[in-house]
Amino acid sequence: MHPMFKITYYILRQLTFATACIAIALTGAIWLTQSLRFVNVVINKGLPVTVFFELVAFLLPDLVCVVLPGALLIAVIYVYNRIAADNELIIMRSIGMSNWQIAKPTIIIAITITTLLYCITLYVLPHAFRNFKDMEHQIRNTLSAAMLQAGEFNTFKNITIYIRARESNNKISGIILHDSRNPQKPYTTTAERGSLIETNAGLRIILANGIRHEINPKTGNPSMLYFDQHILDLASKEIIKGHRYRKPHEYFLIDLLNPDDSISPQQKPKFISEGHQRIITPMHVLAFALLGVSILLQGEFNRRRRSKRIVFAVVTCCCLQITTLGLINLSERTLLTLPMAYTLVLIAICVSLALLLSPWLNSAPKPQG
Repeated sequence: MHPMFKITYYILRQLTFATACIAIALTGAIWLTQSLRFVNVVINKGLPVTVFFELVAFLLPDLVCVVLPGALLIAVIYVYNRIAADNELIIMRSIGMSNWQIAKPTIIIAITITTLLYCITLYVLPHAFRNFKDMEHQIRNTLSAAMLQAGEFNTFKNITIYIRARESNNKISGIILHDSRNPQKPYTTTAERGSLIETNAGLRIILANGIRHEINPKTGNPSMLYFDQHILDLASKEIIKGHRYRKPHEYFLIDLLNPDDSISPQQKPKFISEGHQRIITPMHVLAFALLGVSILLQGEFNRRRRSKRIVFAVVTCCCLQITTLGLINLSERTLLTLPMAYTLVLIAICVSLALLLSPWLNSAPKPQG
């Protein structure tokens, strides 16, 4: 095996391991904080644990897209700073390796991760977001029997239910229910006892020995209806009909760049902006990696200058990230900022490549303390 190939493989292996560890740690930390907000929802709804894991699993693609560019940058800085501190870079340069050859492992892993992120952002991400929002919408808009607590006013959307006592077999007593789903005809129902029944369409309550109180909106006169038994369906009409406004991040790229006529003119710039953000985001991986390695490989290998180059690389990548995101957000007002965002990322990539390929920057530096 050629020595240079062994060195390339050696650096690539370290970069891969460091990137994986950093990405897993960052994704796990962010994933944990994001998933905690679903714990109470799942517990209060009486849902199985599998629903919780499905919800948090749908968040992973977005977290991976956010974490991977920064994780690779940190890995590049860590690996190249370590091999520089151990004077391994001096040895590589002494056997004739140029900056381009030393940076080749970074380019390989950057292209690989960029390709992976394009697969995620173009297909997996919208699919996951759509499933997540559908499940979240169904959970938040479906009243379940487990939500109803005895001795409390349980408010859900436009329905408020009070239950004095509840038995283990879903038998309830002392019921007060106010339903204002129809703003024109709100009513209040009281009943001595009842039963909770879970159906495919949602929660249904069978009330016994009760009174329905209603006020005539025209005359303002109250009316009361006595009943021996009354069946009340609490299923959300939105869930039954399946209507829900989908946000831009739930659409695929082709639908974002070419929004159909059903999208309002005010919303179309947001769709186009979201589409271009999905194209630019994976490019940050390549830009961050090339900026990091090209800056670290310049100049003399002494501790003080290495520290300055590390800070400069991090600040440069942060400025690139903030500026491109700002330009993408501004594109919701004017699409003229989109070419500027692409240009900025491409300039960062081209400048980094020029630094790695320039012969006058590839002279072997002398080791210093």
